[in-house]
Amino acid sequence: MSRKVERPIRVEESTQGPQGHPVSFYWSGRWNRVDAVIDSWRECGEWWDGAEEHDYFLVSSGSGCYELSRTCHGQWELSRIID
Repeated sequence: MSRKVERPIRVEESTQGPQGHPVSFYWSGRWNRVDAVIDSWRECGEWWDGAEEHDYFLVSSGSGCYELSRTCHGQWELSRIID
């Protein structure tokens, strides 16, 4: 089960290994370290309506699993919290 959040967040990205992958994110008043990127994918959305591409990352952290997304302009969002 998951809870849709869709809120902007701050993310620190990897500069080693897979570049651009999240290594930590600020949520719920603290920085959360990403223990693992479980999956990643790209979605185009409704391109006919001008929707931009998003890169999605399913990550695990000590506090749970999260779905993070990044726009083609580099803005990050917490999309979902996975239970």
